[in-house]
Amino acid sequence: MQQQVVRALRSNLRNITLRPSLPKTTRNMSSTTFSRFSLTAPGPTLEHEIVQVPKPNPNEGQVLIRNKAVAINPADFKRIAYNIMVDQWPTSSGFETSGIVDAVGAGVQHVKQGDEVMAVGGMAGIPSFGFQEYTLVPAGFATLKPKSLSHEEAASLP
Repeated sequence: MQQQVVRALRSNLRNITLRPSLPKTTRNMSSTTFSRFSLTAPGPTLEHEIVQVPKPNPNEGQVLIRNKAVAINPADFKRIAYNIMVDQWPTSSGFETSGIVDAVGAGVQHVKQGDEVMAVGGMAGIPSFGFQEYTLVPAGFATLKPKSLSHEEAASLP
């Protein structure tokens, strides 16, 4: 079943382009939306839809990342295929990501807006995964991407 889920993920994600939506307003960034690959049911068939969700503003100690690459790891296929570590459906997945810091919350000092980072999402009580345009993570879950790595390579490391 693992191979079936991984094949389906690769096939579906390869054919989907998440395009950033235009902000509804430039003054209040919390009303901006973005695209998310949303899984609607467990199992290897990858029932999904692309939905628009509000772009979050990072709170204290959080980092908002504009994703450039997302890795698929065993935890991703287990969540989807076996319906584990899922609080509710629909859900997203993609624990490991690499991208560019869009915004940081108060107290974050090791990364700043515009930095290239790699991170682990979907943990520490923040249900924000990588199969979407933006991922919100605790600051301790993001680190600077080595300049010698592409975003694709960096996403596979966290």
